Amino acid sequence: MLFFSPLDTLRLGRGLSSVAVDVGENRNFSCHASGVPAPQFKWLLNGSEIATGVSGANETRTSTIDVESRLLLSSITEERTGPVTCVAFHERDGQTFTVTSTANLVVLSKLITVCVYV
Repeated sequence: MLFFSPLDTLRLGRGLSSVAVDVGENRNFSCHASGVPAPQFKWLLNGSEIATGVSGANETRTSTIDVESRLLLSSITEERTGPVTCVAFHERDGQTFTVTSTANLVVLSKLITVCVYV
């Protein structure tokens, strides 16, 4: 039988919030988790994993068990509308433990006004 103290448990501290942005804007997402061992993160956009460093995903360790991961989406296009998911995970005694937080990213089209004179 395995015994885990409350500090060993993987916990999501601060989840994601849904947001609407205009085409071309930048948006930061932040996700905080803690556990022993310290969690690792991955990010999904519309169900596909975002490579760390390629789209501005990075981690900041605030202590030996607390970690914050941030994702920066730059020059957002309409194709990025959909769910953004933060996945925090760690391995312990041969098992992988996972917690997730998901928010919706809605990208608003820029309206073009066309005047027609007759």
